[in-house]
Amino acid sequence: MLNPDPHLLDSASLQTPVGDVPVKRAPARPVEALQADTPPLPARVRIQPGLTAHVLDGLRVVPLASFWWGGAGAARRPRVRSDHVLMLVDAGGVRIDLPRTGQVCGAGQVVFVPAGSAFAAQPSADATGAVLRIPSALTRDLAPALPAQLIAGTATSELHGELAAHLAAIQRDTGLPVATARQAADARLRLLSILLQRRDLFDNAPPPPAAITQLQHASKRIVRDFMALAARELGRGRTLSELAQAIGVTRVDLEAACLAQRGQTALELLYELRLEGAMALLRTGKDGLGSIAAQAGYTGVAHLNRAFVAATGRPAEDFRRAQPGRA
Repeated sequence: MLNPDPHLLDSASLQTPVGDVPVKRAPARPVEALQADTPPLPARVRIQPGLTAHVLDGLRVVPLASFWWGGAGAARRPRVRSDHVLMLVDAGGVRIDLPRTGQVCGAGQVVFVPAGSAFAAQPSADATGAVLRIPSALTRDLAPALPAQLIAGTATSELHGELAAHLAAIQRDTGLPVATARQAADARLRLLSILLQRRDLFDNAPPPPAAITQLQHASKRIVRDFMALAARELGRGRTLSELAQAIGVTRVDLEAACLAQRGQTALELLYELRLEGAMALLRTGKDGLGSIAAQAGYTGVAHLNRAFVAATGRPAEDFRRAQPGRA
C-alpha cells in the first residue's frame, strides 16, 4: 500500500491554504460530476512520426485533462501503475484516490506518484496542466533517485515554473538524435528528482537536505569550468565526454549542471561557443574560411556555413563582408 509523505499529503495541506498565504483552489467536486463531464482517456496516445526512442519507450508529456487512471465505475478504483507519474495542476483540479483516502488537488499543486503505487486519478472538466509519465527502466540508475513516497503539495511559483520548463523541454528534446535525447532525458530526470526533494520549494516546508544544496552549488562550478575549457579547446575536436572527464565529472553530471544553470544542454552551449568564436575571427581576422572553421571546431567550410545560415540567415563570408570596415 502506498505510504504517503506525512508532511506533504494530509487533508489540511490539500484542501486549505498553507501557512499565512491564501491559496486559490478550485472547489472539490463530487466524483460523479467529475466522471460525467470529463471525456474518457483515449485508448492509446498517438505516436507522432520522428519521435526519438526515449519517448517511444514511454517517457512522455500528456495534458492533465486526458489523464484518467483507475478501475471503471462511478468512482475510479485505485490501481497500480508500473511507471512514475508527475502531475502539474495549472487550473481546475484532479481527484487523487489512494486505497484508504482521497482528495482533490487544485491549481498550483504538484503531485508525484512513484512507480508501484496504487492510485486513481480523475481530472475535472476544466482541468489544465500536464502529466509526465516516467518509465521505471529510465530511472533504474538515476542519482539521486526519484522520491520513494507520494508527494502532493502546493508548490511555490519557483518550483512550478521549473517543473513546467522541464516538461516543455522534454517535449522539445524529441527532435534530438537518439543518443543525445537519451542523455538529455537522463539529465532532466535527475534535475526533476532534485527539485521534488527540495522541501523549501513547497509552501511551508523544511529546508532541503544538505546534499541537495551542495549539488546545486557544484553545478555552477561545473558549468564555469566546462565553458572555460571548451572555449580554449574549440579547435581540438574534443567530445563532450572528454571535456567532462577533463573537469572531473561524468557526462550526465555535465548535462545536469548545464540544464540547471543555463537551461540548455552541453551540446547547445558548445554550439554557441563555436559560433561566437567563428564570429570573432570573421570580424577581426583575415584567415580563410577553412582555417576559421578548423579553429572554431567545425568539420569544414560547409559545416561553418550551415551554422551561420541557421544563426544569421547568411553564409560566413557574407557575415564578414557586412562587418564595419570590410569591403
